[in-house]
Amino acid sequence: MSEAGDTAALAHRRRTFLHGLDFALTVDPRNRVIRDATLVLEGDRLVAVGPAAEVAAALRPEPDDVVIDGAGLGATPGFVDTHVHLSETLSRSSFPDCVGTRAWVFNWVMPFYGELTAEDERISVIVAAVEMLRCGTTCFLDMGALRDPWTTVPALAEIGIRGVTGRHAADVRPEPVPPRWSDHMMDLHFFPNADAALEVLEECVSELSGRATAASRAG
Repeated sequence: MSEAGDTAALAHRRRTFLHGLDFALTVDPRNRVIRDATLVLEGDRLVAVGPAAEVAAALRPEPDDVVIDGAGLGATPGFVDTHVHLSETLSRSSFPDCVGTRAWVFNWVMPFYGELTAEDERISVIVAAVEMLRCGTTCFLDMGALRDPWTTVPALAEIGIRGVTGRHAADVRPEPVPPRWSDHMMDLHFFPNADAALEVLEECVSELSGRATAASRAG
């Protein structure tokens, strides 16, 4: 976050002034909470945050700027979700809430993984990303794509959210194979050994790391 005085020399582009916020949490080294705060956005950058009077002294809205009354509202930095399963969004309300973890995984989740298509997963991660942004979450740590990260990462790039994702992989096949687990699902998620799983994960990281950032810059 830049202080109001740091933005005085910026060439003018259309800006958004969010005036009179009840509070703004800076999460700076002093952990300041600013009351009666103003935020100023220029494009996709936050160029000023501070007490309303201080920002007003440094920056005045131009006729084409957008001015929004922030009374009754507050502002915080974006939240980080450190445990999310983007590819499971479409399973919401499909599984019972009253079963234990083992029954849930073996009888519901893994069969769901086997039926998920690449298009299902693309839609699932888009819905999850939009919901996170709507609730103030701007960064996430995902368990990994259930089917195809080469589909999900470009979808996340379209949304513009930040995060860490990858590919789901395991190296120990259950014996015997539980009922309703398809051969396709087993081959997709379970590898002969740890080395084979790690090789696929390394390929995923080397080819997709930074792909979303590059795509957003190109756009």
